[in-house]
Amino acid sequence: MAAEQQLAGGVHVGASESDQAAKLSGILRAAPVGIGMVVNRVIQEANDTLCRMTGYASEELIGKSARILYPTDEDYEYVGREKYRQIAESGTGAVETRWLRKDGKIIDVLLSSTALNPADLTSGVVFTALDITERKRTENELRAGEQRFRELFQNVPACCFTYDRNGIILDWNRACEALYGWTAEQAVGKSMFELFVREKNVARTRQNIAAVFEGHSFEGMEFEDVRADGSSCTVLSNEYPLYDSSGQIQYGICGELDITDRKQAEAARRQQEAQVMRQRDVLLGLMLRGTLFRADLSAALAEITEACAEIIGTERVSVWRYNEDHSVIRCLELYERSKGRHSACEELRSADFPTYTQSHLRGEVIVASDVRTDPRTREIPTAYWDAHDIYSLVDAPVWVHGAVGGIVCCEQVGTPRTWTPDDERFAATMATLVSLCFEAAERARAEAALRDSEELLSLFIEHSPIYAFIKEVTPAESRVLKASENYRDMVGIPGSQMVGKTMAELFPPEFAAKITADDWRVVSEGKIFRLDEDLNGRHYTTIKFPIRQKGRDLLAGYTIDITERVRAEAELQRANRFLDSIIENIPDMIFLKEAAELRFVRLNRAGENLLGFSREEMVGRNDYDFFSREQAEFFIQKDRQTLREKAIVDIP
Repeated sequence: MAAEQQLAGGVHVGASESDQAAKLSGILRAAPVGIGMVVNRVIQEANDTLCRMTGYASEELIGKSARILYPTDEDYEYVGREKYRQIAESGTGAVETRWLRKDGKIIDVLLSSTALNPADLTSGVVFTALDITERKRTENELRAGEQRFRELFQNVPACCFTYDRNGIILDWNRACEALYGWTAEQAVGKSMFELFVREKNVARTRQNIAAVFEGHSFEGMEFEDVRADGSSCTVLSNEYPLYDSSGQIQYGICGELDITDRKQAEAARRQQEAQVMRQRDVLLGLMLRGTLFRADLSAALAEITEACAEIIGTERVSVWRYNEDHSVIRCLELYERSKGRHSACEELRSADFPTYTQSHLRGEVIVASDVRTDPRTREIPTAYWDAHDIYSLVDAPVWVHGAVGGIVCCEQVGTPRTWTPDDERFAATMATLVSLCFEAAERARAEAALRDSEELLSLFIEHSPIYAFIKEVTPAESRVLKASENYRDMVGIPGSQMVGKTMAELFPPEFAAKITADDWRVVSEGKIFRLDEDLNGRHYTTIKFPIRQKGRDLLAGYTIDITERVRAEAELQRANRFLDSIIENIPDMIFLKEAAELRFVRLNRAGENLLGFSREEMVGRNDYDFFSREQAEFFIQKDRQTLREKAIVDIP
C-alpha cells in the first residue's frame, strides 16, 4: 500500500483502496515512459505508453514472455542476466537494449528495473522503458561526424593542432609531425611552450591563447618556431576558438602553413635585391659624377676601387695594366680600405707566373679561395702573399680594344674567403668600367662627349640587372630612348632594338594604350608612380619618374619581376580558404557580430541549420530581425555584457 501511495503522488493515508487504485491507474496511463511489471520475465502489467512504444495492445503483451520484445535470443538473455545482477547488487538495474516492435521496427530502449521484494525476485519486477532511439541516432551521427572531422583533421596538408587554455596540446595531426618532428604520442599532453615556442615568443603566445579563449580569432600571424631537432621553422598561423554544444569554448585550434622556404627565399631575394640596388646606386653614382671618363685616369680608378671594395667588402682592390706584349703587368692603382689609402705599387714580370698570365689572356675570371694552392696563382711567390697577408682573390679581365689589357684584382686579407657568383659578376662589372676608363683616357679630350652623363646613363641601363628604360612622352605616344638589353627576357626584344619605337609598335593595342596613358600621367603630374602590370603570364612592379631635359618631357624607370611573390601570396590565400572550409564544416554553430551595432557579419553552415536562416539573410542584421523583442533584448544584453566584461557570458 505504501508503494502505491508513492506512485500515486502522495495519496493521503486513509483513502479508500479503490480511490488509490484509480489514481495509480491514472498515473500509469499518463506517464510519459513505458511502465510494466514482470514475474519470472512474464509480462503482468503494461501501461499505455509501453503499448505505444511496442505497437502491441496490452492484451497482446500481458501473460506473454518478455522474449516477444527482443529481436534476438542474445539480446533477451543479456538483459536478463545484467538486470538481475544489478538488482541483486544495488536493488535497481539499468540496461540499454534493443526492442522489436510489432511492426518489425527496431528501437533503442533504456530499461530501469526494481524488485517488488528485493528478498524475493520471483515476486515480480517493476520496470520503466524509455525510447532512446532518436538519442542513439544523434549520438551515432555525432560520432560519425567526429570521426569524419578527425580524418579531415589528420589528413589536411596544413599543420593543425588543438590546445587548452594552458597551451597543452590536445590533438596533433600528421602535418605537425612532419613539420616539427614530434609524433602525436610525444606532443599530446605536452605544453606547446615545451615543444616549439621560442622564448622570445612566449609572452605573445600566452596573450593569443588567452584571447582565443575569450572568443577572438587570429589570422596571418608569423612565428619562428623550433623543431624537435633544434632547427628553426617559420609558420603562418591562424587561430580560432572551438565551441561545444552549449556554446562554451572547448579548446583552441591552430592551423599553420610552413613558410620556412618562402621566408628564406624572400630573405635571399631581398638581400639580392638590396645588393643589386647598392650596386646600381654605386654604378649610377660613379656614372653621374662623371669622373670615370675624364682625362684624369687616376681619379677614375680611385673611385672604382673604392666602390668595388665597399660593395664586395674586401680589403684590397687594385687595377693592373699589361704592356703591349704582355711581358710586364704594372699596378696603376691600389686601394686599401682599412687605411683609406690609394697608391701605385710594383711591376711584375709575366714570365714569373705564366699560368696566371695565360689565364688572364684567355679572358678568364680567376676566382681563388686559396691563392697558395690554386693552380693558377700558386706560381706567384709565397713571399708576395705573405708580405700583404693575402689569402684569396678575384681577378677580372679588363678588355682594351678587343684584347685583355689589364685586370681588376680584389684581394682578401687575414682569412680565406669563398667568393660568391655575385662577387664575381660585380668584379667583372668593375673591370668593364675600368676598360671604359682605359679607352676614355686614351681618347680623353678628343672624345669628351663620351663623358657626358647621358652616355654614362646609357651604359648603366645597358648593363642593369633590372629592366631599366628612358622614354620621351607626349599625350599621344610614348617612345623608347634607352632600354636595358635584358628586355629580351620580358618581351623577346633586346633594349637596343626597342630604341626609337613607340608602345604601339612593341605591345598589343590595349596594353600599349594603358602604358602610354600611365606614362603621360607620370610626366603631366610630375610625380613618381608605382604600377603593377601583368604580361605574358608574369607579374611586374614598375617605378616611373619624370625627367625634364631641354624642353622635352622624358620618363625614366625600372621594372622588377614579382611573379614569385604574387604566387606565394596566392598560395597563402588558398591556405586561408582551406582553413575557412574547416570552420564551415565544424558541426557546432559559429557566428560573428560587429561590436558597434551587434549586427551579424558571419555565420557558418551549422548556424544556418540550427537557426533556420541563411547567412545572406542574417549578415548585416541584428537579433531584432529574427527573434521576439524580449528574446532579442536578452541576446543583445548578453552581447554587451560580453563586450563590457571581455569574458565569456553564459546564455542559459
